[in-house]
Amino acid sequence: MRFLSSKLLSTIALGLISVAFSATIASAQSAKIVKVVGNAAGATLTRGGADLAITEGMAIETNDVINTGPGVDVYVQPYPGVVATVKQNSHATVARLAVDDAELDLTKNGGGQVVAQIEPGKGHKFGVRTPKGVAAAKGTIYVVNVQGTNYQVTTAGGTVTILPVGGGAPIS
Repeated sequence: MRFLSSKLLSTIALGLISVAFSATIASAQSAKIVKVVGNAAGATLTRGGADLAITEGMAIETNDVINTGPGVDVYVQPYPGVVATVKQNSHATVARLAVDDAELDLTKNGGGQVVAQIEPGKGHKFGVRTPKGVAAAKGTIYVVNVQGTNYQVTTAGGTVTILPVGGGAPIS
């Protein structure tokens, strides 16, 4: 009887771990390119050192770099409820990608501009890394522009907070 209950507990634990792991994979698999505006040939995705042509519906992964050329905008959905537009002449690295939690990094590969639209009232954690920290907002639209060590964060409404690199008090 003791062996049976131990085996049952092990099976239940393994099942719970599988469900949690499957949910994480499903969320990461839902991260995708939703739209390309302009000449799609001017947009690439760098994965593992190789440049791939960007196509609508293409899955994105952590550490991918979304590269846009002149006149090309790429709309990215890291998870449902968030759409980020990587504007022309930009390089955005997918730094984090999880359930309701994603981050694009504009501090590597030359910077650029990202416009983020976040569904209000859902508790999403989406941010864009700048040289000073991560710009994050809830339920608004905001623009982050990074050129070298200079950056600008703009919002049409609501509040955007920048969480400094290495900790410290948020900048609003």
